[in-house]
Amino acid sequence: MNPNKPTVCPYSTQTSRPDLPEITVEKRWSADELCTQLKPSLLSVSAIDLQTDAQGAWRNSVRCSGRARWRSLRVIDARSTNSVEECFDALFEHLKRADANRSAESFITVFPEFDPDQAETRIWNHQLIRYAGYPASDGSVLGDPMNVHLTQIAIDLGWQPPHQRSRFDILPIILQFRGKLHLRPIPKEYLAEITIRHPEHPAIESLGLRWYAIPVVTDMLFASEQAIYPAAPFSGHYVSTEIAARNLADLKRYNQLPQIAAAIGLDPSKHAKFWIDRALVALNEAVLWSFEGAGYRIVDHHTVTSEFANFCKKEDRNQRTVHGDWPWLIPPMSSASTPIFFRSFEPKIELPNFLYQELPWNTPSGQAALAAST
Repeated sequence: MNPNKPTVCPYSTQTSRPDLPEITVEKRWSADELCTQLKPSLLSVSAIDLQTDAQGAWRNSVRCSGRARWRSLRVIDARSTNSVEECFDALFEHLKRADANRSAESFITVFPEFDPDQAETRIWNHQLIRYAGYPASDGSVLGDPMNVHLTQIAIDLGWQPPHQRSRFDILPIILQFRGKLHLRPIPKEYLAEITIRHPEHPAIESLGLRWYAIPVVTDMLFASEQAIYPAAPFSGHYVSTEIAARNLADLKRYNQLPQIAAAIGLDPSKHAKFWIDRALVALNEAVLWSFEGAGYRIVDHHTVTSEFANFCKKEDRNQRTVHGDWPWLIPPMSSASTPIFFRSFEPKIELPNFLYQELPWNTPSGQAALAAST
């Protein structure tokens, strides 16, 4: 236990209205279950202000330290999509717009709201752009271990990996639409990847690391007191630690810190002092330098937590409580040096918000769609 870590309230929380159901941070919802619980309030509202709801969902998102920019969120209204091709076109349009300004603006594409009497629309990928994970017989994984199951589903649906498989093969998008699964590769013109280099350690480039420039989260449920949207992908810009201290560094992801340490002249096998810390700093420097050199917006963890601290001050002045999930708001490195380390938060969920969904292949509708498509 960390004695300096603030104590936060239990995860059992209440939404903004007492007649609405209890919503917890960790719970994974199915749209059908949430719709059943929200039905009275859903039926009582006739007009939907999509822009206000989407911005409010970001403002209320307890695990996001970047919500100081909530007013900048732009909505792409795809609620009228009526075919598979229209859905994929809307997703590619999202990538096109996000890339046009190099992640300087944030977007959300909202697909049709959930109707319990109709087949739901869902995106099975965690993010629009994801790297495949290929398990080997010895238990190792080529690529991203997080995506092993999704990779196998894509293969079962007919996707053919490159003849020469690599650590960074981009998966196709898997769309659940009208009771079936549909698969599309992302056209190259909508893909931007950044080669990871370091201005002082050229050996880092020889590791062959890269990451995609636009993060588009696709598997969260956008819910308000008025409507539920199982498919509402949203994008912004990266914080460097998301890539350098998690995606490329985590033991259960790409686990590249030993290689980074060697590239900057450290030998982990000899227990060099602070080799992990020094490798983390070097990898963060490399990610920041590479993204900035390519012209894409990215911020470091000190910048984003300072912005979040200012956001909290503004909300305090407006007598609006800032709710948050402390372990997610604090960056995975230099935590105690950030301005929000000693601030406690209640992880209360208020609507509108972005909620976790049941994994699509674990839902009855998802299992039926998979059976109908393979």
